[in-house]
This record gives sequence, structure tokens and C-alpha cells, in this order.
Amino acid sequence: MRRLQHTALAGLFAVAAPAWAASYSFDVIYLGAGLASLAPGSTDPREVTVLPGDSFDWAIRAEPGHLWTVLNGGSVFPLMAFGVTESAERIGDHTLTLTKQGAPVLTRFEPASKQGTHHMGTNTITIDTGMAFDRMHLRYTLNSATHAGGTVGSTPLDILPTFGMPDQASFFNRSVTVYAPVPEPGTWALWLAGLGVAGALARRRKAA
Repeated sequence: MRRLQHTALAGLFAVAAPAWAASYSFDVIYLGAGLASLAPGSTDPREVTVLPGDSFDWAIRAEPGHLWTVLNGGSVFPLMAFGVTESAERIGDHTLTLTKQGAPVLTRFEPASKQGTHHMGTNTITIDTGMAFDRMHLRYTLNSATHAGGTVGSTPLDILPTFGMPDQASFFNRSVTVYAPVPEPGTWALWLAGLGVAGALARRRKAA
């Protein structure tokens, strides 16, 4: 019943969120190489149709101890946007935040941002050489989605961005390169220390 009412009246309340607007939380753990999983308790975006007035928080985080590192900065389109089933012109407010160990390294707010055809999220984002981050977060409110004069829904196709993750550089401008999430230096140190201990134990066993 809620969705029927929402669809019928969405065009009248394209900017101000109606009282029955939904808010979703999508929490994704990125495993590298284009693979990801939903965190326990997360809503699956593929099972949701976002309507005008609805909002969502979409977080993608690298595995613990891993970072994305920008080798060559530049403008990217789009850095964090869902591919969606329905063709439409969308207008939404969004805030993108990239963080490293909980501290923001980039924040971009764009009100009344327009996205055409089959994506919903950021447009062009500039990232700087040397930037490192372990979490991408998008707060998005859909103000309107119209096609052929009517209001339509927006159903995400996947849990990851429409053109892939930052380490899948095919969707970046040619000047932009981002490493896949790699272990932080502290994690490498722990691994090396563990290997050293394992080697010492092996030598002792061999001597014995």
C-alpha cells in the first residue's frame, strides 16, 4: 500500500521528502578483484526500488588493513554510482566521503545533481595523486526520476558501482590509476614477523 501511494504522489513531492519516504542502508565489504559481499544485517540494494523522496547510505569498505592508493590523480566519472534498471533522468542530493581509518580524506556535496539514463549516484569526482582510503560512503536522496513525462523507480543492478571499483581502471580517464586495496605497511610488518617466527620454528625442528 505504501508503494502504491508513494508512486501515485511522487510527482507532487519531488523535492520535499514525503512522510512515508524510505531510508536504506547498504553496507558492502570489498574483497578485491571486483568481488564483494554484503555485511551482515545490510539491506540488499538489488531488492530495493528507490522512489523519489527515498534516501540511502551506501558504504563500500576494503578488508581490514587494506587501502586504495591513487597513483595518478584526475577526474573520474562516475566514482560511486549504481547502475539501475529503469531509464530516467534523475535529480538527487548526494554527499560522497572517502575515509582512511575513520578520518575523511575527501568530501564532496552536490545538491540537485542530475544523472541521466541508467545511473544513480555521483557524477565527475576529482581525486588527487597520493590519496589513500579504505572506505567509500555515499549519502544520497532521490528528488525525482522521470521518463517520458512520468515518474519511475530506480532499482540497483548490483552492490558495486556501475563501472566497477577504483582498482578496475577501465572506467577511469586514462590519466587516472588506482591500486587495488593492498595491505597497509603495519599489516605487512605483522606478516613478515609471522613468517620470521615460522622460519625460526622450522629451523629448530630441522636441527632437532
